[in-house]
Amino acid sequence: MSLDGYLDDAGPDRLLLSSPEDFAEVDEVRAGVDAILVGANTVRADNPRLLVRSPEHRRRRVERGLPESPAKVALSGGGQLDPAAAFFTHRRHRAAGLRARRGAAGGHRSAGCRGHRGRRR
Repeated sequence: MSLDGYLDDAGPDRLLLSSPEDFAEVDEVRAGVDAILVGANTVRADNPRLLVRSPEHRRRRVERGLPESPAKVALSGGGQLDPAAAFFTHRRHRAAGLRARRGAAGGHRSAGCRGHRGRRR
């Protein structure tokens, strides 16, 4: 539900609650970071690409010796992420899924890292 009380419909199209100016600001912030961290539920529910959209911002990143978009990292308790998700499908961009491991006491003791091709890194 949006702040003004409206609900999205059940259709496949995303409900946009932001203005073009809001999206431009998010793109500028995204262009200025090294990595974007999201949870597994965000990958599942929103299927984000998390790419820098502005050609100007991408050009500036490349001029600084950076990739066009920041690295993408997803945290998952069980590692059950669809490798066909938009988060992983842009091969030019780095993406990793981190899966927490349970220790003997049931707490998280470390994180394993798997790239979008499922290889241990």
